[in-house]
Amino acid sequence: SIAESYGIMIARIACESLRIRLSLAIAKDKETSITERCETLVSMVSIIGNVESERARHPSMITWAQEQLSATLKCQTCRIWLIDETTNELLSYTGDPAVEHREQAGTGMIGYVQ
Repeated sequence: SIAESYGIMIARIACESLRIRLSLAIAKDKETSITERCETLVSMVSIIGNVESERARHPSMITWAQEQLSATLKCQTCRIWLIDETTNELLSYTGDPAVEHREQAGTGMIGYVQ
């Protein structure tokens, strides 16, 4: 619908303004209203915005943001991938203590959707 298109467009603009590349799939539940979906997107942008600063790229902050996004999206798990421009790799953390995961940009599913 038009409202859904605008909601997705607003989320993309917000992520671009934060210089964040975000790939995710939101389940289109028939019971979920457009308002609820937009509120979810706004919550996601707010959470991800906290990760934008260099200081916030600490593994514990990334892990916290992933947990918050999982709760917001009502999903089992979520992973945020950061771009390491010096090595051209995608970087993510999981677990406690955080374990670093790296993937070459442009390879695999994660590299494809970046």
